[in-house]
Amino acid sequence: MDYKTSANENYYRINFKKLSFSERSTWAEAIGSLQLPLYVLLTAQLHRLPLERIEGRLLFLGKNRITPDIEYSALAEDKEERLAQLELMGRIINELLLEIINPALPFAEEVELPVNGGTRGEGLPSASSAGNEKSPNQSLPNSRPPSTGGLKTRRVRLAAKDACRFCPFTDLCGR
Repeated sequence: MDYKTSANENYYRINFKKLSFSERSTWAEAIGSLQLPLYVLLTAQLHRLPLERIEGRLLFLGKNRITPDIEYSALAEDKEERLAQLELMGRIINELLLEIINPALPFAEEVELPVNGGTRGEGLPSASSAGNEKSPNQSLPNSRPPSTGGLKTRRVRLAAKDACRFCPFTDLCGR
């Protein structure tokens, strides 16, 4: 059980219908948070328990009423379906961890940028300026409605140098 001060479970949802292990571009759109599956997988391994015996939940303290609805799980209630979901999430988490520790893969982040210009008026980085051939700047489909006042956006995978250029937190980190 993990406690959240929020009342909104949308940030923690996992859309398993849109998630495909073999299609890396689906991961960012379909996975709201890896937290709950990661906790379940780690708990099962730490205590040497079968995955079927562990049910991870988030408890939303920001909800107006204390009812069973304040508990949330991104995983299915059906044990067989939940097991399949956890196995998929375990593969995805493992792949992400391998990417993180692989020095041959530059850090890349997927962000939503306006189609007609970047956040600092620099425009979108071109594929040739985004890094090496293994991590090209790829336009990804945008299934979310733009939150930028109706501005048209697209999801872009940025290489490390472009991730900083378009990052909204550069004032905090000083880069």
